Amino acid sequence: SNTYASSDASYDDYAPAYRYGAEMRNDARYRNSDWSKVEDALHADWDARYGTDGVTTWDKVKAAVRHGWDRAMF
Repeated sequence: SNTYASSDASYDDYAPAYRYGAEMRNDARYRNSDWSKVEDALHADWDARYGTDGVTTWDKVKAAVRHGWDRAMF
């Protein structure tokens, strides 16, 4: 198990959130920004893409997205 997964979730459930965080860190719109300045925009974008099924809501994936963001290489 990993730090961000709940007991009924696997890494595979969170892999898209890790990838999303890393991709957004490398996105020209956000590359030189602090997490605190981009979180609202990423939240809105995530919801527009994925957040309507109740499983991948921002509250559930935010830590994984942040983890991907923090680990992304430029």
